[in-house]
Amino acid sequence: MKPRRVLSKAELLERGPSCFRRKLDRQQLRDLAICHTVNLDAVARGDADPEILWDIVGAALTWHRVAAVMHIGEFEMEEQLAVATRLLERWQATGRVEWDSDDYALARLGVAVMDELALIVPLMTAMEVSAWSELELDRIADAARRDRLGVKA
Repeated sequence: MKPRRVLSKAELLERGPSCFRRKLDRQQLRDLAICHTVNLDAVARGDADPEILWDIVGAALTWHRVAAVMHIGEFEMEEQLAVATRLLERWQATGRVEWDSDDYALARLGVAVMDELALIVPLMTAMEVSAWSELELDRIADAARRDRLGVKA
């Protein structure tokens, strides 16, 4: 009897249920790309408010987790999570949502990385990570509110 070849992750997914093979559709990809770019530009122009800040932090959390789950783009998304963290810290310290010049350049690269991840992430993974990200974002926002109010956890 001939030994069986071990299937790759891609081959296993292709043989599995269709929910593992479906990707984000064109409209979802377009909407994500627009959101990433609009948020980045709003901060660069000085028009960003805390809602945009939280959208940026949420995107960094989401795509950082996608990168970790898929084992691709992990270094780049670690960098984006650090950029989002610094943006949040800057807002907490100054009350303003603004980039420093280095973070703006890194965030611009991050938009491309997040958009590339969106092209390859299975829909099911995207949905699971989005649910996780919302919970994590709520936790971080609650901690930030407590910090701003001087409340101990």
